[in-house]
Amino acid sequence: IGPEISVKKANVHPEYFTKKFVDLAVVTLEKDIHPEDYDNVAYAELQTQELPLGSKVRVFGWGRQIGDDKTSLSDDLKKTTLFVRRSDEPHYIVANSTYSNDCYGDSGGPLESSDGKLAGIVSRGSEPYCPIGDTNYYTKVSDFVPWIMAQ
Repeated sequence: IGPEISVKKANVHPEYFTKKFVDLAVVTLEKDIHPEDYDNVAYAELQTQELPLGSKVRVFGWGRQIGDDKTSLSDDLKKTTLFVRRSDEPHYIVANSTYSNDCYGDSGGPLESSDGKLAGIVSRGSEPYCPIGDTNYYTKVSDFVPWIMAQ
């Protein structure tokens, strides 16, 4: 774990509180972080192209394990591989797997493309038990690159 750094500002996407529900924000920290100074920090390259159906993606998070109660979050960063099932949903990547899932507490975490780019952000899925194979929705980063860069 690195040092604590305060948030200077958080820019929530203007369509977050609308029917479109664009689940996206850009957080600016009080000071710059230089990845070479930390073992556990890296800059994220943004995915700018649509992911093909069937693409392998990885999701990371500290969310609860399947079957745990909502107060039982992981102490360790977890990851799992999912597959893109649909990308025609406006502003979302839809992904799942037959052997794992993300869950409550993973929201806001990264969905990484097979080439290591930030393709999505965990937005919503199945509640309350996060069944394996269920559909999950990830904010599609490629739809918002200009907005993200303008922040």
